[in-house]
Amino acid sequence: MNIVFNEILLGVKRSIGLLSKKEKSSLYIATFLMLITGILTNGPAVILGKLVDKLVGGNVIQFNVVIPFILVLVVVILVREGLTVVLKYLVQNIATQTGKDQTVRVIERLLKVDIGGFLYQQQIGSLYGRVFRSIEGHINILKLIFLDFMPVFFAALAAIAIAFSKNR
Repeated sequence: MNIVFNEILLGVKRSIGLLSKKEKSSLYIATFLMLITGILTNGPAVILGKLVDKLVGGNVIQFNVVIPFILVLVVVILVREGLTVVLKYLVQNIATQTGKDQTVRVIERLLKVDIGGFLYQQQIGSLYGRVFRSIEGHINILKLIFLDFMPVFFAALAAIAIAFSKNR
């Protein structure tokens, strides 16, 4: 298990190391947006909890007490979804640009390779498949990290932080 985890971390480090500074800065922005989105993901639960506490504390349920909670709830959900769209746009844009850049780099290197020594040993279709599977794998690992893993990770961290702050 530890060996597999180390291999995954090594692959992530290599993938991020292949990115340009502009792409890395965009990923930093995306990571910050994930942190905010993680906090906002837990916002509705906190807001609804406060609403229930307010309603249970009174004898009569008044609609004017519920309206501010509903408005804040709607705003939190809309902001969270807006940030999620921006986040997905940033990551998809980085993935597309990285795919283009890596393709150009690989083809540039292949054009400089000694044709007699290397290319004749490989079938062109085989070479093409290996190159583009590798680039596609690089793109997929970036998308898995920044679209699937990290948003859930930050939402879980925010939930744990909120839970510990509420117990004090």
